Amino acid sequence: MPSARRAGADDLTGLLGYVAAGLCVSLLPEDLRDFPVPGIAFVPLRGSSPHLETTVAAVHRPDADAAVLRLLDLIQRHARP
Repeated sequence: MPSARRAGADDLTGLLGYVAAGLCVSLLPEDLRDFPVPGIAFVPLRGSSPHLETTVAAVHRPDADAAVLRLLDLIQRHARP
């Protein structure tokens, strides 16, 4: 299997430009599905797949607000093992 390559964009416009140019694919919030971008097809992910793995990382300040810490705790409690 070929190694995965990563690209980064500073904003949504840059990311969508990479996708439209055929340089990458991206996972985006469902709310953007009606965002008109020539050359891009928004395809919903449905069901489960043994080939799709998702890693979510949360970055926060050491002195994070209590609400942030509660949210992180909630996410950890509901995450699949």
